[in-house]
Order: sequence, then C-alpha cells, then structure tokens
Amino acid sequence: MQTQKYQIKSLNPALAASVACSALFLESEGRRQEIALFIFPKSLETAWRLLKKRGYVSNIKGWELFLFGLAMGIINYFYHYDDAAIKSTYLTIFNNFWGKD
Repeated sequence: MQTQKYQIKSLNPALAASVACSALFLESEGRRQEIALFIFPKSLETAWRLLKKRGYVSNIKGWELFLFGLAMGIINYFYHYDDAAIKSTYLTIFNNFWGKD
C-alpha cells in the first residue's frame, strides 16, 4: 500500500504539468514562443537542482552566469531571426540597445 501511495504522489507533479502545458495550445504562436523563452532557463535550473539533489552532478562555479548567457543567446537569436516572437515593448527596448539590422 505504501508503494502505491508513493507512486501516486510522484505522478501528481507530472499530471499537473501536463494539464498546464496543454493550455499552451490555446495561446497564439508568438505568445507560445515568448512563454518558451521564459520557461527554458527555469527548466534548466530545475533539472540541474534535481540532478544535484540525487547526486548525479556536483556544484559548478558560475552556473548562474552560464544560464544567463544561454538565456541571452536565445533571446538575441529570436531578436535577429524572428522578432515577431518578442513582445513589442521588449522589442522597443532591444532596438534602443542594439539597434535594428
């Protein structure tokens, strides 16, 4: 009985995530990409913490800087190749910093 209860508890986060992810299909294409840009670094951090908790990896100095750089790289990629995926307010800020090609 204890094993079955543990299995059900371990499935709850997966079920909740599945329901939440299915709501993304109701969003527009541009909004979906924006949400993905927001969630991707957080999912990497969550995966890292899970691996660290289970002892698969050790601490890496500067991990936050790596995540920041990865996120900035993804945002810059979308800025240069698919600027329709970025909100107009953010796009204005990016244009002020980097200018438009």
